[in-house]
Amino acid sequence: MKRLATTLLGIVLIAAFACAKVNVPKNDKVLRPTAKVTKTTIIDFTASWCAPCLRFAPAFEKAAKNLSGQLNFIKVDIDRFPKTAKAFGVKAVPTIYFLYPGGGSFFMEGTDAVMFDGEDTETFTHFLREHCLGGRGDE
Repeated sequence: MKRLATTLLGIVLIAAFACAKVNVPKNDKVLRPTAKVTKTTIIDFTASWCAPCLRFAPAFEKAAKNLSGQLNFIKVDIDRFPKTAKAFGVKAVPTIYFLYPGGGSFFMEGTDAVMFDGEDTETFTHFLREHCLGGRGDE
């Protein structure tokens, strides 16, 4: 029993570490489109019931793991944080929103965001390297 508990704890810690690169807002009042960021910040507006969101999730997680420290990654569940979704004008999920240092933003919603299917986790990472890091980034 003790060995099983230790194994389960290890699995939980590994899972928590693997997801540690993606931040989640603490409440529905913090994150807004006017937020000042020091690094390009990629926000994944998602929902637990959204099949395209679930397909995109592995690509977002992989990009966050690969580009940690170079870009910020935030995941926002629109059902948990409806005021945040409304503030960003989210009308469809998934919506991927980009906030840039010094101001400015860009977003892709619905079918535009789905082009980064989770089965090919490298495509989204490559897109971010090209469009957010100017082709730089750890390979």
